[in-house]
Amino acid sequence: MVITHLILNDMLKIRGEIVDICMLLEDSDERIRDQVKLFLHELHSKGSHLIYNMFLKAVSRLSKEFEHLTKSEFENIARNLMNYIKQDKQTETLIEKLCLKLKNSTLPTEWRNTAFCISQLKFTDKIFMKLLELYDCYKERLL
Repeated sequence: MVITHLILNDMLKIRGEIVDICMLLEDSDERIRDQVKLFLHELHSKGSHLIYNMFLKAVSRLSKEFEHLTKSEFENIARNLMNYIKQDKQTETLIEKLCLKLKNSTLPTEWRNTAFCISQLKFTDKIFMKLLELYDCYKERLL
């Protein structure tokens, strides 16, 4: 609670560390899970770009540093973060970054997690065109 208070009042800057807070979305106590969701909502209301800016770092940390996460736990955390990425321009940029991440990833867990994130984005004509344009980045991972 203290850390979230400091973050929301701009006394502490956060980047990839959001993962440490988001890990509490898998806590057994429902009140703690609800507090994390409230924190994410409040953080998003401070600026729609904040969660978007941290998202890639969060996915990387979840994939590399938290190998013990099950697939469903990762998906729950990623969905909660992705709920706040709604702008078309953010989605376009994110799809490009995720495709490049897929190309440069070395771990199967990273491939799976990155592919899941791509699948959860809102697809528009521009997104499909971007995916087609970036096909070389992910074609090897389709095999």
